Amino acid sequence: MPTDSPIPPQAIQPLADSVKAQAQACIQTNRFEEARLLYEQICHTNPRDAEAWFLLGAVNGQLGRLEDAIACCHQVIALQPGNADAHYNLAQACMHQGRYREAAEAYQEVVRMQPRRIEALNNLGYALQHIGRH
Repeated sequence: MPTDSPIPPQAIQPLADSVKAQAQACIQTNRFEEARLLYEQICHTNPRDAEAWFLLGAVNGQLGRLEDAIACCHQVIALQPGNADAHYNLAQACMHQGRYREAAEAYQEVVRMQPRRIEALNNLGYALQHIGRH
């Protein structure tokens, strides 16, 4: 009788790398929806793959699926709290939705990690201005 054991990570990784390569090829040819589906597949197969979540979030952002992009950023941050780029992308998606307080918090986290990141400092100022903190 077959057992229902999970696939070991060392067996998943080569397949995930192949799917990521396919997704990158889709991105390079502006086939973002295809890339999104491929990254979703990877994230479903291996929910601890922070890189796949990050890339899925970026693709969702490109597609204007900002709520999905925000959810992906939160997933990356849960897996890698020190990922400044995930915090930055979270801030960007929040800004595009007019969620300035959340954006300011995410930009502040980026600036805490990377104090010389000019675009984060600039955007933090913009977000703070929108919430009345000049």
